[in-house]
Amino acid sequence: MHQAAQPDGCQVTDWRADDRSGLIWPIAPGWGFLSAMIQWEPGGYVELRDRFTRDPLGLYGPPDSTATDHRPPSRGMQSFTKVWQMKVHPSTPLGLLVAHDDDVPRRVTLAEFKLVIHTEGA
Repeated sequence: MHQAAQPDGCQVTDWRADDRSGLIWPIAPGWGFLSAMIQWEPGGYVELRDRFTRDPLGLYGPPDSTATDHRPPSRGMQSFTKVWQMKVHPSTPLGLLVAHDDDVPRRVTLAEFKLVIHTEGA
């Protein structure tokens, strides 16, 4: 789903540094079922945030975010899952955006972002 050779001609060569490495380009138009799992390292968070976004890098227009969650940290490990549904199209990449409000940079230790498409007429 996270293609190295992207449909718009760009090539991801550094998966750790290229912002495009986390994009999913739908292979067909249809109704998309998006799911994600996010795990954060321990920190002094008051709030953790996540959302699904169409064209998160603004490659073809302004980003369009949905399923935005603002959540307090849990007492244990900071691990969250989310599911959402929305229309998807091959010309519009999808992304999972995350943020926190700690005073220092924090790492996402594990993230998974998946898409299943129910194609129209199928």
